[in-house]
Amino acid sequence: MYVHAGLIIAVMVAVFVLARWRNLSTELAIFLAAVVGGVVHTKSLPLRHLVEGMFTYFDICLIFITATLFINLLKRAGGIAFVVREIVRAFHRRRALCLALLTLVLLIPGALTGSGAVTVFTTGTLVGTVLTYMGIDKTRSTATIFLCAAMSAAAPPINLWAMMAAAGANMPYVGFMLPLLVLSVSGALLAMFILGRKGEAVKIEEALAALPEPPEGMSWPRVILPFLTFFGLMVASRIW
Repeated sequence: MYVHAGLIIAVMVAVFVLARWRNLSTELAIFLAAVVGGVVHTKSLPLRHLVEGMFTYFDICLIFITATLFINLLKRAGGIAFVVREIVRAFHRRRALCLALLTLVLLIPGALTGSGAVTVFTTGTLVGTVLTYMGIDKTRSTATIFLCAAMSAAAPPINLWAMMAAAGANMPYVGFMLPLLVLSVSGALLAMFILGRKGEAVKIEEALAALPEPPEGMSWPRVILPFLTFFGLMVASRIW
């Protein structure tokens, strides 16, 4: 048994190395190694195992793609710029509350997509602009965006790392919500207030001039409606 298993592993490693040497991507090299390993083991093409293996993380991929599309559509529609501008306009005299709300804005994209990069690309630049006009230097501002983006990737409801671990171990993705919520929100708030503690109230005129203008007619109901639809579908899927 050990000799047979060792032979299959050796063949798969050899195929992977050869595929990478021929400049194939890592994903294709792994796929070819799996196909050849399956053929060596079963003396035929194990289609069922290959399909099941390739679709183990299919639902996770769909979640990431659709959630990223959702957040980017909201940004392109001007919703995120509208929210940041309204926070600055309403709470520029209350620095602590403004920082807390900006932290929430940074957490939402990563929480829905499971990717900190999406947070950086969609809300990071806008929040970074506001932090600059709070008197926070670029180094601290960049570090704040980076750490909050990392916390957003871990925030519920979507944590790709936990979901992949659960899928790989064939276990349900349950029980992560509250621990991830506490850790990610507290970590993001600590990062924001520790790195942004030295500064001043927002220079309202300069900040609003630097932030992009939302399209005419953008309002809170238009921003909130997509999220209500999203959470409504999530609740409906759990009830029915």
